[in-house]
Amino acid sequence: MKTYRVLTLTLLLAVAGSMLADNLLVENTSLAPGETRQVAITLKNPDKTYAAFQFDLLLPKGLSIAKNGNKLMASLDKDRKDDHRLTISLKSEGKYRLMAYSDSNSEFLGTDGPLVYVTLQADAGAAVGAKTVTIASQVFTEPGGEIDKWDDLTFTVNVALPLLRGDVNGDGFVNNDDLTTLVSQIIGLLPMPSDISASDIDGNSLVDIADVTQLLDILLDTTD
Repeated sequence: MKTYRVLTLTLLLAVAGSMLADNLLVENTSLAPGETRQVAITLKNPDKTYAAFQFDLLLPKGLSIAKNGNKLMASLDKDRKDDHRLTISLKSEGKYRLMAYSDSNSEFLGTDGPLVYVTLQADAGAAVGAKTVTIASQVFTEPGGEIDKWDDLTFTVNVALPLLRGDVNGDGFVNNDDLTTLVSQIIGLLPMPSDISASDIDGNSLVDIADVTQLLDILLDTTD
């Protein structure tokens, strides 16, 4: 009986529905090569109540869904599901299919907020740069059987090398040039960057003399 329900649901998801606009939201994120990060796929549709969904997650070269053993790491938001279950499979290189349904045709709790979490991984040898991820072939079903298809959604995963603490000028080294750059930023001879991560060495969200002291400590350690 359960197999029959799954097959019936798959057929329902495959038939034509109305093509609509935005339904999901995913924030852009960053990963270092070899790093994993959980990404929330959020439902942003207060006018719709859903009981099931299916979509494909298309990942470019260098990105994949992380595994725990042999299990792909994805889960439904625990506060949104009733008796829903999630299945995820690798259909082809870089193409993952996610499907969620309820044996009792229950609706997801609420219409706005995190729906499913996926843990992305950047390969150890992934090329740095911005990579576009696509959520394609969205099909959502309402408890009454109405089927909605949604336009493709994209978001960006920026693969970047991890920040080298003290590398204020971003040349890949920590030396006196970074000290000169940091002091020049603080006194106004150089503009303060919009992203102060490299200059905020003590991590207190301010760039001041305390960061100079931290950088001096780093430089002294490297010359010992």
